[in-house]
Amino acid sequence: AGQLTVPVGDRITLHGNTVTQTGTLNAPGGTVQLLGDRIALLDQAQIDVSSSAGGGTVQIGGDFQGQGTLPTAQQVFIGANATIRANGVSNGNGGTVIVWSDQSTQVLGQITAKAGSLGGNGGLVETSSLGSLQVTNPPDVSAAMGLAGTWLIDPNNITIVPNGAGNVNISPTNPFQTTGDGAQIEVGVILAALQTGNVTLTTGTAGANTEAGDIILATPLDFDGIGTGNTLTFNAANNITIPNPIQDGNAATLDSLNVVLNANSDRAGFGSTIIVAPINT
Repeated sequence: AGQLTVPVGDRITLHGNTVTQTGTLNAPGGTVQLLGDRIALLDQAQIDVSSSAGGGTVQIGGDFQGQGTLPTAQQVFIGANATIRANGVSNGNGGTVIVWSDQSTQVLGQITAKAGSLGGNGGLVETSSLGSLQVTNPPDVSAAMGLAGTWLIDPNNITIVPNGAGNVNISPTNPFQTTGDGAQIEVGVILAALQTGNVTLTTGTAGANTEAGDIILATPLDFDGIGTGNTLTFNAANNITIPNPIQDGNAATLDSLNVVLNANSDRAGFGSTIIVAPINT
């Protein structure tokens, strides 16, 4: 609940059965790890690994895609008023923020891995789970003078739904809860993220209900206002289904979007890309 600060490049690790943070952790250019079975950032909790040499690394609930030797969490909750920063300052690159769980990940707070204002590339933010995944606030991986970073979303099934139709159902007294497998991500969250960087949606075939690993665009994706140059990638272990258009709804603007569609991305079994509506990028 207090404040912990270590010198530049050093590490802070909190490892317990249940880890609850309401205070501030500062490790400029270093690493902050929150590891355990259940992890929650509540109230005004802050983690900051930003530095002039580039953003550091934040690992909450495990490492990239749950791989490596770090123990993985069952449940992770990041409250609406919590902030995680892994920014470059001046000429630094954005850092890396990993949020992982085996059962349930809920991200309501703000995550940034921005490049420095004078130079550098945006960082990497991953919000993933083998079970349910809920994200209501897009990360910022922007780069004013360099290449934009990437937001990776990696549950099992993913459905992009209309605004207001997400599956977020948060209890203020019990942040640790599950809502089944997969993710419903509102299209506005995806579009907001594309304004600052690239978005990659990747699915697997695990989870409590052994989901197929599909990606479904269940609403039109109008990328008017996102600017130019960023990429939306679908990597589905099974099928990609696009029954709604991907297009700029305002022909007077110069917005553009790169779209990459990879069905059967795990090369196990089968998978198809099913395009019913137009894609106009």
